[in-house]
Amino acid sequence: METNWVDIIPDYFRPNHKKINELEKLRKDSSIPQEVFAKIVLSSPEITKKALKINYKQYKELLPDAEEKELLMEVFKRRRYPQNPLGIKMTESQIKSIFQKIHSIDDLIQIILEFEKDEPRFETDFLGIGQKVAENVDRILKE
Repeated sequence: METNWVDIIPDYFRPNHKKINELEKLRKDSSIPQEVFAKIVLSSPEITKKALKINYKQYKELLPDAEEKELLMEVFKRRRYPQNPLGIKMTESQIKSIFQKIHSIDDLIQIILEFEKDEPRFETDFLGIGQKVAENVDRILKE
């Protein structure tokens, strides 16, 4: 038996019951497998926002004497480095330039969402069905 997509998503990222019902209807109507659908949900901008805020809170607790920019840089590195095992594809000067525009977690969230908006959310999506499903998932989660 296939694992339900909701069970794959950590509690702190799960949407409310109304949204879960809407998302499940979308999943069934689109015939998307449970695990693939969980990945689509987890890759949404709304989940990214939650993850970044959780990371920020964790760093504030872990490094209570750190300056704001230092905390934001840690959140940035944690988000960007794991996606590229060879290191971030940015020079130190590019990172410094970006960080001149970042003064809060909300600024950082907007920058990261901008970076990630063009990153593929699917391994294969020849017909563009996954992208359409992802757009609907994003809309439901944002409401």
